[in-house]
Amino acid sequence: LMTIAFIIGGGWWLLFNMYHYGISEAILSKTLIEVTHRNARVELENLGYAARGLNIKHLLILNAHNFITETYLAFVANMDWLRIKVASYHYGFYLWIVVGIVLNGFILCYQTVQFFVLRFQRIHFESFPGKYIFEILLYSAILMQIYFYTNHNVKLDIQIQGKYLMTMFVPMTILGLSFYGKVLDYLRERFEYFSISKDAKIVIFSLLMVTPVLLHLDALFNYVIPFYWPTMEFKPF
Repeated sequence: LMTIAFIIGGGWWLLFNMYHYGISEAILSKTLIEVTHRNARVELENLGYAARGLNIKHLLILNAHNFITETYLAFVANMDWLRIKVASYHYGFYLWIVVGIVLNGFILCYQTVQFFVLRFQRIHFESFPGKYIFEILLYSAILMQIYFYTNHNVKLDIQIQGKYLMTMFVPMTILGLSFYGKVLDYLRERFEYFSISKDAKIVIFSLLMVTPVLLHLDALFNYVIPFYWPTMEFKPF
């Protein structure tokens, strides 16, 4: 199922490129540069961050020119060439997902190391859990997309736009919710009296579904529509 999802979700493009251009050209990196240089009408060396003496390390580790900050704002909602900004609580809502992703990554690393240590000590002989593999694949997809996006900004053109990272949204949501699910499981195991009733689960699930919808509708009617149609008076929120 994961193989089918990978192929449908974009793996077909990688396989197509490797078949026609070779294994080393899965993402057409060399071909893209050659075609761009051949057809460009401006000096390409002056477009990316590389022209300013910056590389991927400067952008992702040192946050040069607020690259990470602006990318996050653009990813959540900073549209129309970064001219539309929404309220701080919109960005804060998605920050909880990012926090969950980071903490879940630490937990996954710990669980993976613990598994192989116990396996090496011959304490247990279970196979590597499928849920660990699934989460590792999701993290790999996110990191690969971030690398492509950053590399493009370094070498070809500065494009701080969230639309280029939207393919990360589903993996990010799954990993973020996975962390909070693990927290609930830990509390349930640690404290036997900690339990959630069926009614409480329904309420929590409803909030998880309704809150993002209301936030996006609020951003639409109070920020996006007034930007494009400032004379429109309809504001339900």
